[in-house]
Amino acid sequence: MGVAEKFPSGSHQETEIGLIPHDWVIRCIGDVCEINGRIGFRGYTVSDIVREGEGAITISPSNIKDGQMDFAGCTYLSWFKYEESPEIKVNNGDILLVKTGSTFGKTAIVRNLPQRATVNPQVVVLKKFKISGDFLGYMMGFGIIQKQIASFIVGGAIPTLSQQAVANFKLPVPQNVSEQQSIATALSDTDALISSLEKLIEKKRNIKQGAMQELLTGKRRLPGFSGKWDERSIGDLVQVDPENLQSKTPSSYKFKYISLEAIDRGILLSLQDHEFKTAPSRARRIVRRNDILIATVRPNLMSHYYVDGEVQNTICSTGFSVLRCDETGTHAPYIFQHFFADSLNRQINLLLSGSNYPAINSRDVKELVVPYPEYQEQVAIASAIQSMTQEINALVQQVAKYKSLKQGMMQNLLTGKIRLI
Repeated sequence: MGVAEKFPSGSHQETEIGLIPHDWVIRCIGDVCEINGRIGFRGYTVSDIVREGEGAITISPSNIKDGQMDFAGCTYLSWFKYEESPEIKVNNGDILLVKTGSTFGKTAIVRNLPQRATVNPQVVVLKKFKISGDFLGYMMGFGIIQKQIASFIVGGAIPTLSQQAVANFKLPVPQNVSEQQSIATALSDTDALISSLEKLIEKKRNIKQGAMQELLTGKRRLPGFSGKWDERSIGDLVQVDPENLQSKTPSSYKFKYISLEAIDRGILLSLQDHEFKTAPSRARRIVRRNDILIATVRPNLMSHYYVDGEVQNTICSTGFSVLRCDETGTHAPYIFQHFFADSLNRQINLLLSGSNYPAINSRDVKELVVPYPEYQEQVAIASAIQSMTQEINALVQQVAKYKSLKQGMMQNLLTGKIRLI
């Protein structure tokens, strides 16, 4: 592999899909591989679906996530239907493309296939490559191809790509196979790094969940603490929804708004600017520092938030309950962590059981029960859990950084702006 360099002025050519190096060529996808899908008599009905172990995986769009294969929650097709269509049997190294439905254009290189597999009617498989398969795989997810897919899908109730349309899409290709492979290897190494970090994050999240189960129930005590615990209801420990905007609020009142969608895994993703006169009707709860926001509409572990910084003129949706501690005997971060723990979530799920609409109310929140140690032990437990959370968040930020880096690499390598050979 040579030293990477920007291609110099005059060493590129203008083509119908943009500037490419002078020694690259334009090829149609159909010229560099075979494209096969489940069409005609090769379709199947519900009677062909079998249990795990009784047939092959039939890969659907849901098995492609963020450009990677995900074999959780697979559907299985009878061995007869699998053997009936050998041209759509899926192997490691093949490329999959979603051609039908709302997620058209999703694509992935098949890696770590757990067992024999085929595709469902929404997916086509690319194989028998005349260029580097991995290079083509990365190009399939890149803007040059994705823009052609998007421009082809127009109108119609169900977006659909024909196999002939896919075959006609154009891509730039280095004539040197070693350059194709070098580009693919550089991107594959980045994917491997991202994947290893994501596995580490999942491992640490599982470790944290186990530690929380022990620390928040008193099964495991931190050094220096031996006092008795009791059980207390949330309503006895904190104020629930202590402040709300009133109808007499001036229409010109400006504030930052936290919606349910703005929270993910306890992290605030965004704040929206609003005036009272144009604000969403649910924008009512007043938020202050050290408040806990508990999602009461579709409550789940992803949507709770602890306000650990200074806030001014901040309002949240009435889809949250706001919990406020006076900090004389109850430590807010300790209470917050319980909303990610098994015991309290079992209580919430019982409240939701049998309900037509997945929601709880302020009264329900007040009646939730948590184990309750002395204040200093609450602080120590919350601090121990927060240390694990910070470590995980740092890894999440690393993953985001490497994903951004990969996008930049694709932009440079797949257009020949940077050459590896």
